Amino acid sequence: MGELTGIVFHLIPEIQRKMVGWDCARRIKVENCCFEPMLYDILQPGETFTTGRDVAICARNKGLRAGICHAEAMHRESWRFPFKWREHEYLLFSEIWRRPDGRYKIPVLRWRYGFWKLDFVPFGLPIYRGRVVGSIIRSDVLPQEDWVPGSGLLQSSRL
Repeated sequence: MGELTGIVFHLIPEIQRKMVGWDCARRIKVENCCFEPMLYDILQPGETFTTGRDVAICARNKGLRAGICHAEAMHRESWRFPFKWREHEYLLFSEIWRRPDGRYKIPVLRWRYGFWKLDFVPFGLPIYRGRVVGSIIRSDVLPQEDWVPGSGLLQSSRL
């Protein structure tokens, strides 16, 4: 079962970072809206590690839909993340990308050296701690046209 985060982020449908030569093998359609991340365990009972490939398969089977645009939205305001998220090390997203050299990777937010970094992990990389991110569209919170990252304009009506 997933854990609702209680934090709402503004989703922008265009990728903000340069992805020259990268292809998305499994694109997740996004629109201009607000979403609340939901975190799911990546390890099954008895497992000590998993891989990026297994995470992508598990996310697809559970219907979790969060990709690079979701990761960018969360990264823009990573200062809002609860302190306890650092223990997960990785927040993994289910979109699959192929680098120019042909290697497949998935986007992640990783806690390292005192800050959150938006990165990609290889399909075969062993992952020992982390959560898979799903997203719930929040229709009770409307995106602001004049919204500026970090402005605090997005507040959940439930908080």
